[in-house]
Amino acid sequence: LEGRTSTSLPMPVYEVMPMGTIVVSITVDRQGRVVLARAGARGTTNTDTELHRQAEAAALRARFEPNFDAPVEQRGTITYHFIRQN
Repeated sequence: LEGRTSTSLPMPVYEVMPMGTIVVSITVDRQGRVVLARAGARGTTNTDTELHRQAEAAALRARFEPNFDAPVEQRGTITYHFIRQN
């Protein structure tokens, strides 16, 4: 997101074994809230639906600095790297 810094990037809940990268396309409003999150953007390496669901849920909890001069909606991505937790 051009000109915006994250203020909170929660980690996904990760209780499954698949590994990989999930790229989530996000839309952020002027208040810095993520209003839309869709997993599977370019760079995603795993098609596991549970990983996608967890990544989307975490992205929806993310927050960015408010910017009332920004477009009504700004688009960007958040990338999550899921690794095996042994």
